Amino acid sequence: MKKDDAVPEQGSGKPTKRGRGTKYRPEMKEQARNLALLGLIDTEIAAALGIGETTLNEWKKRHPEFRESLNSGKLLADAEVAAALFQRAVGYSHPDTHFSAYEGTVTATPTTKYYPPDTKAAMHWLHNRQMRLWKLGERDDEGDTETSVIKPKPPQT
Repeated sequence: MKKDDAVPEQGSGKPTKRGRGTKYRPEMKEQARNLALLGLIDTEIAAALGIGETTLNEWKKRHPEFRESLNSGKLLADAEVAAALFQRAVGYSHPDTHFSAYEGTVTATPTTKYYPPDTKAAMHWLHNRQMRLWKLGERDDEGDTETSVIKPKPPQT
């Protein structure tokens, strides 16, 4: 053992040279954020970065900028999905253009496309947002989720 490689006594406050070096590089915080924006979970993010989930958790502890970047990606992705789910739950409309052809003439007509409320989206929204008040109903004999309903729970007294 070289003199430089010697392990100092415990509590000396000097860094040791044990273990492997870290793979972490500052640019990885942006990679992690982008992976989170794609909807990947920690296990998948770790695999994409070529590390284990334990290492990912260590990086979150040791590198606050990495943790904040990862969390901001997750938060933004979740917010976009929640907004889309909410729109599906309550219904929405948007401007559209209808194209038609008659005797060789193409006509573009401005229209409004309407999407009615989606029961399944409403069920998920209420179940997740107000779990104490709403629960998913029983499945039918075939296990068909289409017939599941939301049943309000009686208020607790």
